Amino acid sequence: RMLRAAASWLSAVALTGSSGIGKTALAADLEPDVLAMGGLFAMAKSDQLGSARPFPMLADLLEALGQQLLRAPRPVATLGPYGGALAALSPQLAAALGLQATDSAVPSAQARQRLLAALVRLFAALGREQPVVLVVDDVQWSDADSLALLAGALSDRAAQRVFLLLLERCETGVPPRSDALVKPLQPELVVLRPLNEAGVGQWLALALPGGLQLPAETHARLAARSAGNPLFLGQLVKTMVLQGQLLPDAGGRWQLDAYSPAWDALPESVLEPPTRGARPRAPPEANRRPLAAPGGPALVALWTGWPACSAASWNRAS
Repeated sequence: RMLRAAASWLSAVALTGSSGIGKTALAADLEPDVLAMGGLFAMAKSDQLGSARPFPMLADLLEALGQQLLRAPRPVATLGPYGGALAALSPQLAAALGLQATDSAVPSAQARQRLLAALVRLFAALGREQPVVLVVDDVQWSDADSLALLAGALSDRAAQRVFLLLLERCETGVPPRSDALVKPLQPELVVLRPLNEAGVGQWLALALPGGLQLPAETHARLAARSAGNPLFLGQLVKTMVLQGQLLPDAGGRWQLDAYSPAWDALPESVLEPPTRGARPRAPPEANRRPLAAPGGPALVALWTGWPACSAASWNRAS
């Protein structure tokens, strides 16, 4: 659905959830599909401590676009007399498009207007040739000037086939940026919620395709320990396999050792290294089974309630 939304005119989504719930991982999962269909993918992460640079978030986003255009050059229509305003912010984009800087610090109201006009021309030119996906991570810490310029440029109807994804933490105490500063874009709000016990069971079915010997007990134990955080759940399962708390039998079904003293060595949160104090205990060679990597469209649908969307369906829509 996210990819289909970018097939025609601009679409914006604000993806919100607690720290470590998987917003960044979900956004990064889009990149291979976007690149495979010839699109552009640029991601910028905002810094909680801010930056002395002008428009730091916007500059990082333009740098990411410039790096991709340098790696895979493609035709881009001329940006007109205002194109040089972008060169002051992004040397990489300037190199990719052959721009010459005209505003060294972009401080004045007139310079901002030139920068806004240049952004509109840039996104219009790029969107005419291919879909463009822009991701702003930790948008709650983005500078207001960057967000205002980005929203202003993308609100122009010339900016077609551009998709903006805003990733926002919900527990920082910072007023939601996606509500106020990008209101002209009318972003659709999607909340990443913790998995319930049934969701944990579906996650485990993806990760452990051999099945479980005691599914109800295993689901309940891991749902309680992970608090439904899918990234933390992945750390727990990997550590438990490493320590021998989850072992496959000869038929490939996984057995939980709920009384193992190694439970004390498991990580306590998603921010803790998963192998702290872990004591590796490899199962016999004959009993080893690979862990599947739960991800992709099935996990996205499980996580967000959105239907899975393949690259092929976006291509058809475009």
